[in-house]
Amino acid sequence: MPDIVRATYSLTTPLFSVGAAQDEPELRLPSFKGVLRFWWRALAWSRFQGDLQRIREEESRTFGSPGKDGQSALLMRIVVENRGTRLRRGDCLVPNLRPGGPAAHPQGVYYLGYGLVQGGGQQMGCIQRAALCPPVGFTVEMLVLKNKISATALETLIDALKAIGLMGGMGARSRRGFGSLTLNRLTVGSLGSKEVSDLWQPPASVDQLREALARFSVAGAPRRFPEYTALSPFARSVVVTSSTTKEPLRLLDQIGLELMLYRGWGRNGQVAGRPSERRFKEDHDLMLELKESVRTHPRRIAFGLPHNYRFSSLSKEEKPNRSVRPLGPPGKKLDRRASPLFIHIHLCGTTPVGVLTFLPARFLPAGSKVAMEHIRVELEKDLSNLYEPVEEFLNRLLKRSQEHDNTPKTGFGTATEVRWV
Repeated sequence: MPDIVRATYSLTTPLFSVGAAQDEPELRLPSFKGVLRFWWRALAWSRFQGDLQRIREEESRTFGSPGKDGQSALLMRIVVENRGTRLRRGDCLVPNLRPGGPAAHPQGVYYLGYGLVQGGGQQMGCIQRAALCPPVGFTVEMLVLKNKISATALETLIDALKAIGLMGGMGARSRRGFGSLTLNRLTVGSLGSKEVSDLWQPPASVDQLREALARFSVAGAPRRFPEYTALSPFARSVVVTSSTTKEPLRLLDQIGLELMLYRGWGRNGQVAGRPSERRFKEDHDLMLELKESVRTHPRRIAFGLPHNYRFSSLSKEEKPNRSVRPLGPPGKKLDRRASPLFIHIHLCGTTPVGVLTFLPARFLPAGSKVAMEHIRVELEKDLSNLYEPVEEFLNRLLKRSQEHDNTPKTGFGTATEVRWV
């Protein structure tokens, strides 16, 4: 008999997702399928011992493909229980804030939502794409054709549904905390039967959330960086709480502000009204004085590409805006490398908790280069060194919660770590 799987989620942060009507936000089944497939693949790396051929075959049988495997083993639908608040382009993302108003604006949210939320000027805080805002609840129902899916692939599918509700989200900028989803219930049953089995107990505290994260095993993963973004022995999560807010979007703002302070050079010595830390002076100087003799790349590419630089000290005639982007191997177009750092806002009851998950993997395909304007350089070969800035940022969050740390606080309460073995 086929199984019926039901996963119920609630939206914790604004979701930027539209369908055919570009000014109408929409909770789309294809978007969820894409997210489910991503997290299935992320878990499959260890479940199938890094065997890429096996992973491709199991993925094709589970989700379908245009080849011999044909139809997906999953027949899915979304049932929306609460449609939440709908925002159109030009609306203010944060309630009770007037566009272009005073400095109460959540600069960290605008930073994480770059391209989706206007970060300055008279339209500060206005969204550039339609959004759904909490409360939004929905259930994904799946009919699983068991004769088309292996037991390991089915187990990975169940765990992928959990991973989405602990580390992931949907829509644009979901890696930056937007569209975060909290898993509230997960059940399995059979056709023709009213009996269901509960597979999920929502974490009610930070400790329970950490325990739920730690249950994802990477025991079968090879001791090397994955070939694609996946859970591996090199992955880690940092779980953070706020000491000043119970609002999910405000916690996301605090995380974004922390990332701004860590990465940013600032203007006139300031980053979001705070003294600039200028941790990456070498990156700044490298891009400011770009020369043909350059043989290295900025360290901050570890957070993803493309990466833009703006120099307020230069005039427009001096081309103040410069970019760093990936350049694929011959014959392969490559225009971006998504961040390996996933930001997720989880709700433990009514308390928002930030989950920052680092999933390092091969940074770019073999033969790729890093392009800085017209200059091309080889990628850093040692991935441990390349990813150091991301590791340092997570360590910074852990230090922020220690009483002996004298650096300026941005509202964090506790920060604890989860590693997988």
